[in-house]
Amino acid sequence: MRIEGTNKTPDVRYDKVNNKLVIKGLSITENGQEFFNPLIDWIEHHLKTNDRLFTLEINLEYYNTMSNLSLLSIFKLFINRDDAKILWLYDEFDEEIGDAGNDFNDILGDSTNFEVRAISNE
Repeated sequence: MRIEGTNKTPDVRYDKVNNKLVIKGLSITENGQEFFNPLIDWIEHHLKTNDRLFTLEINLEYYNTMSNLSLLSIFKLFINRDDAKILWLYDEFDEEIGDAGNDFNDILGDSTNFEVRAISNE
C-alpha cells in the first residue's frame, strides 16, 4: 500500500518489515470516502490475513470533519483485536491534535489498543 500525499491528502505507506501502516500529513479532502474507502478495504483485508502484530500509525498535522468520520471508521476495525494497535502521534506543541487523539481513545475505550504519544519535531 502506497499513496503519495498531496496538498489535501495524507501520505500513506506500508512498512512490510515492521507490519506498520503510516498515515502522515494533511487530510482536508472534501470527499473523504473517495480517499479513505480503498484504505479501509485494504486495512480490513490485511487484518483478516495478517498473522503478526499490525500497527496503524497516524501522524496528521491537520484533518477536517470528513477525514474525522473516515478515521473513526478505520479505528472501529481495531475494536477487540489483540493483534493490532493504533499509534496516534502529534507534535508536542500541538495540543489540538493531541486532544483529538485522546478523544478518539475515549470513544473507543478499552476495546482498542490505542496509544497517544507526543513527539518532538526538533
